[in-house]
Amino acid sequence: MSRPPRGIPPGNPSGTPSGEHSSAEPLLGAWLLNACSPEEAAAVEAHLRHCDRCAEEVRVLAPALAGLAAETPAPPPEFAARVTAGAFARRPPAPRGLPPYVRPYAAQLATLDAVLRELSGADWGLETVEGWSVAQLVAHLAANDSLLADRVAGNEDGTIPGRTAEWTAWAAGMPPATVHGTWRERAEALRDTLAEGGEELGARHARLAGRRPFPVADLAIGRAFETWVHTADIAGRTALPLPPPVDESLRPIADLGVRTLPLAMGRTGAPLDGRALRVELTGRGGGEWLLGEGPTVAAMALDTVEFCFLAGGRRDPGRMDARITGDRELAAAALRAAPALSGP
Repeated sequence: MSRPPRGIPPGNPSGTPSGEHSSAEPLLGAWLLNACSPEEAAAVEAHLRHCDRCAEEVRVLAPALAGLAAETPAPPPEFAARVTAGAFARRPPAPRGLPPYVRPYAAQLATLDAVLRELSGADWGLETVEGWSVAQLVAHLAANDSLLADRVAGNEDGTIPGRTAEWTAWAAGMPPATVHGTWRERAEALRDTLAEGGEELGARHARLAGRRPFPVADLAIGRAFETWVHTADIAGRTALPLPPPVDESLRPIADLGVRTLPLAMGRTGAPLDGRALRVELTGRGGGEWLLGEGPTVAAMALDTVEFCFLAGGRRDPGRMDARITGDRELAAAALRAAPALSGP
């Protein structure tokens, strides 16, 4: 398929440096700390597509920042000083411009972009889930991003399977740089649309798959969730280290996975039906949830990241290390149902 599918611009979006280096370079530290205004962030991200020097600077600084955010282990002091100096030498930090529900998606977008920059040409052809190459898996993400953008705009055309088939077929014949740049363009467009719509847009309902509409805020968290899972697929396939999301991203992703558990249980023939299930997720990003109405007949506790990978279809429900009390059959049914809403 030579003609790009819906939403994909023809040609290669990459290009040569456009002379903005002197204005973008001082902002790299601020950008990594999410301390840029939306206009500055857009300028830095556009510049990073073309400037190998600044991209390399970001690769050096980003692990230090990730180490600070995760708090394990503390990075060398000179790295922390370098990030902080780059961020605040120019001016005080600007308020975060993204609504809270958009931040996890924006963070996972940046993480996947960093992973893709590390891949060799051969890596893009490696087989991943569904028999797709890495390039096709990235195109699958772009397809779903473009579909949500359409739904937000009021366009009901297309389905996830149909859009994915079109985009993955397109990606099979495209150079990695074109697939990478096109995915990033679609993802950034969706992020910016959500940011511009703010909390009002987040409260609106849209139907992405199935018959049930969800708040756009939940659909945006779902895009963060899927992007993280597929970034992990790619990192695992190419032996790249990938730390879990920071707490600010992990908590809403886990929350979405737990809140949709009753829906998943209903779809798998094990509804709560007047019973309540207590779920405790432990470790970073965790918390407690009471699902259902009526008497609490069962409780289960498990690691937050492991639960997220279970809900994302990347763990075996029968092999989860979960502490269960009360109705073990109900808890086991909940674990089996957790991946029911995950896609490829």
